[in-house]
Parts: sequence; C-alpha cells; structure tokens
Amino acid sequence: MSSKQNPLVRITALTRNDLDYPELEIEFHHLIELAKVVTGLPVGLINFIDAHHLWPISQSGSNLQVMPLQNTPCQYTIIKQEYFEVKDLSSHEVLKEMDYVKGPPHYKYYFGVPLTTLDGINMGSLCLFDTQIKELNETQIRLLGILAKEVIAKIEAIKAQNDLRKAFFEYRASQRSIANDLRNTLTGIIGLSDVLIEQFEELEKEETKDYNQLINNSSKSILSMLDDIIINQKMEETDTNILNLHILKTKLLALYTPLVAIKKIKLNMIINDLKADILFLKNRVNYLVGSLLVEALLNISEKATLTVALDLNVKVHQLYIKVDFASENFINNPDFTESEVLKIYKSNVEELGGELIFNPSMHQLYQLTLPLKSI
Repeated sequence: MSSKQNPLVRITALTRNDLDYPELEIEFHHLIELAKVVTGLPVGLINFIDAHHLWPISQSGSNLQVMPLQNTPCQYTIIKQEYFEVKDLSSHEVLKEMDYVKGPPHYKYYFGVPLTTLDGINMGSLCLFDTQIKELNETQIRLLGILAKEVIAKIEAIKAQNDLRKAFFEYRASQRSIANDLRNTLTGIIGLSDVLIEQFEELEKEETKDYNQLINNSSKSILSMLDDIIINQKMEETDTNILNLHILKTKLLALYTPLVAIKKIKLNMIINDLKADILFLKNRVNYLVGSLLVEALLNISEKATLTVALDLNVKVHQLYIKVDFASENFINNPDFTESEVLKIYKSNVEELGGELIFNPSMHQLYQLTLPLKSI
C-alpha cells in the first residue's frame, strides 16, 4: 500500500476539506445516475472513507447509511490505484459473509473506483452493485474512471467555494467589528455635542452652536450608515458555513445517530442554551467534533452512555467552543491516548490554535477547545 493510501493521510485530507456530508447528496446525484447509465447497474454510491467507516454522501437505488469499513468491498477499493471488481460476492472469501450478500438485497456484483485527489490520496470511492453476476467492459471501466475524476473536480470546486465564503464572512465579521467600534465612538461624540448645543443655545453663541450642530448631524449620518452595515450583515447570515450551537447539535445528531445505533450507545448531547444562538464560522468544527465522537464510540462499551457537552466561552475578546466527551464505560485501553488517529486530530486542532486534552481516568475521554470566528 502506498504511503498516500495510509488512513492517517486520508483523514487529514478529509479534515481539511471540511465538507458537510448530508449537504452533498444533491451535488453528486447526477454523476451517480450517469454511472448507472454507463454500466447498466441498478445501485450506485459515492462515499467518503475515514479510518474506520464508509460514509455514503450520495446514492441511487439504495438507502445505505454509515457502515464499518471492514464490512464493505470499498475496504479493498480504497487501497487500489485503478479499480476493484468482484463478479460474484457470494464467492468472495470475506465478503460472502456480509448481511447484504447473505440476505436482502442479495448483492452479487460489485465494482468500485477510488476517488483520488490531485495529490494522489484516495479519499473515497465511486461504487456500483447488482443482484446479478456481471462484468464490465473496458469502455465502461474507462468511463467510470472519468466520472471518478469528475467527482474529485466537483469536491475541489465545492471546497474552493466554501473557502471563498469563509473569507467573505471573515471580512464581513471584521467590518462589523470595526463598525461597532466606530458606532460606540460616534455615540459618545453625539452625546457630547448634544450637551454643547444646549449650552451654546443658553449662551446665544450661534456660530459655535452651528459648528456643533454640524458635528452632531454628520455623526448621526455616519452612525446610520454603520447601522445599515450591521443590519445588512444579519440578513446574510443564512450560509451553511455559519453555525450556532443549535445548528451544530442538529447536524451532528443527523449524521452520527445511525452510527450510535449500530453500537447501541445512548448519546446525550447537551448545549448551553444561554449561548446557543451565538453565530460563528464552521471552520472544521463539524468534522473535528464528529470525528472525536466516532473515536469515543470506539472506546466505550456497547450499550454505554456517551455525553457530549457543547459550550461557548470568551477569553480576551476571542470566542472559543469547548466540547467535553464523557462516559463512565470507557474501555481500559492503555494505547488510547497514543492512537495515531487521535494524534492526527490533535494536530489539526493545534493547527487551528486549539487544544485537545485526554483524561480517560476521570470518565472524561477528552476535552476539545477550539477558537472560532464570531459573526
């Protein structure tokens, strides 16, 4: 296996992409339908693959949810350079034992192409299934390879668009901060000029009063412009790059509830309601919190309870999100804090100026603190 196909390299690439999986379904649906037309196969999926799981982000002809990677044919596709094909899944040494082969829908045929980035990293798969034994010809295989490249091109385009939106909102947040600072200053000037105007009226100094009136009117005009900037920004705060604790909780539950159900875990997700409406830029928050949630699920007993507490703090004019992952049913694994996967996430957190603290002995698996760009 190439070093670029190492799962650790793959999850680093996925983290940097910072994509919301549920929002990608419609973006890739036409490519899935085209792959089905090219091959004549009834089931098609586009998947992202992290260290442990396969995440369908767009599919047609099926309704699959997140699956352990070891239970899918894509575990072989993800380490290939070109494609992986199984003409009869019921004859494959490993895959013949899978539920979708032994039972409904009784898949027989599988064909998968890796989704390879421009840097040569396989980050997912384009795959198709059939309930009949099949075989694709060279033209069909070549066309699927082209479609896989189109998927990557689309991912790069979405990432570039998100980066531009992020830069735009960072600029607007900075603009809004400056507007608020100027607004406070102008409010003070207007208050002072109001006092002076009243005093000069009593002293009947018309010329000085006129100057102060001019200052007062100009300040109020600028103040009105600043209010327009702030109000207009509030009207634009509907972008998917913008979150609050309510939205973050909803997104996390929508994506990870199926995985929680697989392990029969009880998930308690708590947010600080007093700060739940404060807006901030996404900036990998979804992916990092979700990935740490997955690692927590892998390190607590089946049927255990996992509590994830989301909160916001302000330190020296900087907004932070603090996330605690806690369970009394931690599996006593001495290698837990030395996990290479957790080290990758810790590195990503530190790259963003945050901190990831491990403390499994106190029932707190870990605590994430991450700086945010407030809106």
